[in-house]
Amino acid sequence: MTTIERSWTHGQRALEVRRGDAGYTLAIDGQGVLTDDREGFELLARHVAAAVTSRPFNAGRPWRPDDDAVLAARFGAGDDDVTLAASLDRTKNAIRARLVKLGLTEDTGGWRRYA
Repeated sequence: MTTIERSWTHGQRALEVRRGDAGYTLAIDGQGVLTDDREGFELLARHVAAAVTSRPFNAGRPWRPDDDAVLAARFGAGDDDVTLAASLDRTKNAIRARLVKLGLTEDTGGWRRYA
C-alpha cells in the first residue's frame, strides 16, 4: 500500500512524496522516481527542490577542498562566472565571493581578474 506523506505544487507542477512497500517515491506530475532508502530519497528530494525553485543545489552548502581546486583550475583556464556557477551548482555571487577568498580576484564589486 502506498501513502502520500506530503504533496505540494510549484507553479503548475504537482509534487508528492509517497511511501510504499518498495521504498520512497518522489512523484512529479504523476511520474515517480523510486529510491529504497531515506537518505537517498532526501538527496533526490533536495535535487528536485533545487530544480523546481531555481536555486542551485549547492547554494548555502559548505565549500569542499575539491570544489576549491576545480574552481581555481577552471577560473585559471578562463571560465567566466556563469560557466563556473553552472558547473559547481552554485550562484554567481558565491563563485565571485569564493574567488576573492581564495585570492584569485579582487573584491571590486564587479567581475575582475588579476593580470
